[in-house]
Amino acid sequence: MNTREAIKRAFDEYFAGYRMSLPELSESAGEFEQNGWDVQYKFGVDYLECYATHRMTNDRLYRIYADGRVELVDSTTDGVLPDHDRNFSDEVRRRGFRG
Repeated sequence: MNTREAIKRAFDEYFAGYRMSLPELSESAGEFEQNGWDVQYKFGVDYLECYATHRMTNDRLYRIYADGRVELVDSTTDGVLPDHDRNFSDEVRRRGFRG
Protein backbone atom coordinates (compact mmCIF):
# COMPACT_ATOMS: atom_id res chain seq x y z
CA MET A 1 0.00 0.00 0.00
CA ASN A 2 1.39 3.41 -0.93
CA THR A 3 1.44 6.47 1.34
CA ARG A 4 -1.69 8.08 -0.09
CA GLU A 5 -3.68 4.83 0.20
CA ALA A 6 -2.60 4.51 3.84
CA ILE A 7 -3.60 8.11 4.53
CA LYS A 8 -6.97 7.56 2.85
CA ARG A 9 -7.62 4.50 5.01
CA ALA A 10 -6.71 6.43 8.20
CA PHE A 11 -8.89 9.38 7.15
CA ASP A 12 -11.87 7.17 6.26
CA GLU A 13 -11.68 5.23 9.54
CA TYR A 14 -11.33 8.36 11.66
CA PHE A 15 -14.11 10.32 9.96
CA ALA A 16 -16.59 7.44 9.52
CA GLY A 17 -18.72 8.86 12.33
CA TYR A 18 -18.91 12.17 10.46
CA ARG A 19 -20.07 10.29 7.32
CA MET A 20 -17.00 11.55 5.47
CA SER A 21 -14.48 9.73 3.34
CA LEU A 22 -11.48 11.03 1.48
CA PRO A 23 -12.15 11.27 -2.26
CA GLU A 24 -9.45 10.33 -4.77
CA LEU A 25 -7.04 13.26 -4.57
CA SER A 26 -4.75 13.80 -7.53
CA GLU A 27 -3.49 17.24 -6.52
CA SER A 28 -1.03 17.90 -3.71
CA ALA A 29 -3.41 20.54 -2.32
CA GLY A 30 -7.03 21.41 -2.82
CA GLU A 31 -10.50 21.40 -1.38
CA PHE A 32 -13.62 19.22 -1.28
CA GLU A 33 -17.06 19.35 0.35
CA GLN A 34 -18.94 16.46 1.91
CA ASN A 35 -21.95 16.21 4.28
CA GLY A 36 -21.75 19.82 5.42
CA TRP A 37 -17.95 19.78 5.79
CA ASP A 38 -15.65 21.99 3.76
CA VAL A 39 -12.18 20.45 3.80
CA GLN A 40 -9.03 22.12 2.53
CA TYR A 41 -6.03 19.83 2.35
CA LYS A 42 -2.38 19.61 1.45
CA PHE A 43 -0.05 16.65 1.38
CA GLY A 44 3.27 16.49 3.18
CA VAL A 45 5.86 13.74 2.77
CA ASP A 46 4.04 11.15 4.90
CA TYR A 47 0.92 12.99 6.03
CA LEU A 48 -2.13 14.92 4.93
CA GLU A 49 -2.88 18.17 6.68
CA CYS A 50 -6.49 19.26 6.47
CA TYR A 51 -8.50 22.18 7.70
CA ALA A 52 -12.12 21.10 8.17
CA THR A 53 -15.00 23.48 8.77
CA HIS A 54 -18.63 22.59 9.30
CA ARG A 55 -21.51 24.99 8.91
CA MET A 56 -23.03 23.90 12.24
CA THR A 57 -20.04 23.32 14.51
CA ASN A 58 -16.47 24.56 14.45
CA ASP A 59 -13.15 24.63 12.59
CA ARG A 60 -10.57 21.89 13.07
CA LEU A 61 -7.02 21.47 11.87
CA TYR A 62 -5.91 17.83 11.51
CA ARG A 63 -2.78 16.01 10.49
CA ILE A 64 -3.31 12.45 9.21
CA TYR A 65 -0.22 10.25 8.93
CA ALA A 66 0.48 7.28 6.68
CA ASP A 67 1.02 5.12 9.79
CA GLY A 68 -2.66 5.62 10.73
CA ARG A 69 -2.31 8.34 13.37
CA VAL A 70 -4.75 11.23 13.27
CA GLU A 71 -3.73 14.28 15.24
CA LEU A 72 -6.11 17.11 16.06
CA VAL A 73 -3.71 20.04 15.87
CA ASP A 74 -6.21 22.64 17.09
CA SER A 75 -9.85 23.65 16.98
CA THR A 76 -12.12 26.58 17.66
CA THR A 77 -15.14 25.91 19.81
CA ASP A 78 -18.00 27.92 21.25
CA GLY A 79 -17.11 29.66 24.47
CA VAL A 80 -13.35 29.82 24.09
CA LEU A 81 -11.41 33.00 24.65
CA PRO A 82 -11.13 35.31 21.63
CA ASP A 83 -7.31 35.19 21.82
CA HIS A 84 -7.40 31.44 21.26
CA ASP A 85 -9.58 31.87 18.18
CA ARG A 86 -7.27 34.56 16.85
CA ASN A 87 -4.18 32.40 17.45
CA PHE A 88 -5.88 29.45 15.77
CA SER A 89 -6.87 31.57 12.76
CA ASP A 90 -3.30 32.87 12.46
CA GLU A 91 -1.93 29.32 12.57
CA VAL A 92 -4.35 28.12 9.89
CA ARG A 93 -3.32 30.99 7.60
CA ARG A 94 0.38 30.36 8.32
CA ARG A 95 -0.07 26.76 7.19
CA GLY A 96 -1.51 27.95 3.90
CA PHE A 97 -5.24 27.51 4.40
CA ARG A 98 -7.74 30.31 3.91
CA GLY A 99 -9.06 30.13 7.45
